[in-house]
Amino acid sequence: FRSERLHTTDQLELAQLALRNYELGETSLHFIGHSENITFRIENSEGSSFLLRLKSPVTGVTDETWLSVESLESEMMWLVALAEHPDIRVQQPVRNRDGTYVTAIEAGTDGKVIPCTVLKWIKGNHVTDITSELAGKLGKTVARLHEQSTNWSPPPEFQRPRWDWELIYQTTMTRSRKGVEIGTISRQHLEAIDDVLKKVRPDVESMGYGEERWGLIHSD
Repeated sequence: FRSERLHTTDQLELAQLALRNYELGETSLHFIGHSENITFRIENSEGSSFLLRLKSPVTGVTDETWLSVESLESEMMWLVALAEHPDIRVQQPVRNRDGTYVTAIEAGTDGKVIPCTVLKWIKGNHVTDITSELAGKLGKTVARLHEQSTNWSPPPEFQRPRWDWELIYQTTMTRSRKGVEIGTISRQHLEAIDDVLKKVRPDVESMGYGEERWGLIHSD
């Protein structure tokens, strides 16, 4: 991966620094939002559009695998493999000047590393009317994803977050506590969520990790 350093946490400056590592020509940036990633839509002078993602979850989830450069490189490997499927359309990753898919930016003075990725833009629309036809198409797409992941053999260095009960609990509770802080979830609801998660733990863990239940999923 490529590494850059920046002694600020300004989102626009982070995005501009990340783009220096890619051969995209003259570009303009359009901020989208900040959730699991800080995201920008990128347009260049040739009329092409891209998605820039800076991995910096607003919820503060700190699972090392989730935030690691190696994990994002693995995600990009999978997207490349998915794109080879004739009936699956996904955003294809763009390599940086070093020929890798992830650029690591060191932000601030505390040594925090923010991994960044650039993907080709796929134009779409927000859907408000969920029809049976659309649901059927979505079901077929998910089935193709499952089929591809079942038959694909990831390389030895492949790493992705392990969505066992521990990570589900950590992620859900971190987001829920954030909801309490900003007033969208009550303290009573937080306690109920915590109680339910702990009650379902034995059932989740009893499923085991055999191939019939455990494998790659695409969380987006």
